[in-house]
Amino acid sequence: MRPRPRGAALLVPGLALARADPRDHLRLPRRVLFRHDLRAPPASQALSHPRHPRGPDPLAKEIARSLALLLLLLGAAACRPSATAPDAETQQVLEGFTMTQTTKGSRQWEIRSPEARVTLRGESLLATPEIRFFRHDRHVSTAKSKTASIHAQTGAVRLQDEVVIVSVDQKAVLRTQRLDYTPEDQKFRTDEPLTIERPGVRIRGKGLVADAGLSDVTLYHQETSIVR
Repeated sequence: MRPRPRGAALLVPGLALARADPRDHLRLPRRVLFRHDLRAPPASQALSHPRHPRGPDPLAKEIARSLALLLLLLGAAACRPSATAPDAETQQVLEGFTMTQTTKGSRQWEIRSPEARVTLRGESLLATPEIRFFRHDRHVSTAKSKTASIHAQTGAVRLQDEVVIVSVDQKAVLRTQRLDYTPEDQKFRTDEPLTIERPGVRIRGKGLVADAGLSDVTLYHQETSIVR
């Protein structure tokens, strides 16, 4: 009889052939095919996360630089003064400003302005005002300018920048760059160059004293020309 080779399949009893799993039809000798120690390595040999290279990260530097620039721009925008922001001396800003000056119950002037700034010095600074002047409570002239100021205690008015006075009765137009009105004597005064236009006549001069209706005018350094 020949010896049976090692590892050869063994015959199994006939009842074993009815087993559901075909792998059970053959019975192989037990042999350890592979042995390995699956225990975790010591803590000193465990893998760790890779460390970042020494020195600043270029991407992080670029992000930080972009954030710093953004914050700088936002700060500059927040600090930019507004066109309508009040200055340090402004105490109050009024829109749709109107004011009337009276003496013994009679009106001297009425002022309307889109905006007025009341300062700590007691002045009202007006933008593009329109002022109607009165004499014996009767409207005698209308003044317009780019800016004006009113002293709250005295009622004195100063008009500045492209001042135009139109007389109701005299049909005269006075143009200058600065004009003061004093309520004590109800007079206009200026030291600036000026022009007075009447029908057919243009008068130039420098320095003037006139009443509110331009009916009584004292003109200095007068130069008269006839307009045809």
